[in-house]
Amino acid sequence: MLWFASPPVDVAPPVQKPRHSFAYLHHLAKKRKLELELKKEKDVREGEDSRMDVDMDEPPNGSVVVQPKMSTEEAWQRAVAQFS
Repeated sequence: MLWFASPPVDVAPPVQKPRHSFAYLHHLAKKRKLELELKKEKDVREGEDSRMDVDMDEPPNGSVVVQPKMSTEEAWQRAVAQFS
């Protein structure tokens, strides 16, 4: 009789059966979509803006403020200065 120190490596894992039917998953997707649409309609009626909130104020005249990217060296110097 042969004896091995570990279980065989080439054993396939057991196949898991689906937990829910496609019909049920489709029903859930339709329900969530309807809830999102109703929420959007409610927000529009109440005058709320569905855009993402931003922490800072918008620049004047709708202009875009572009901040130059700092180099790795500048970031390193800034971090060292902060903790020294």
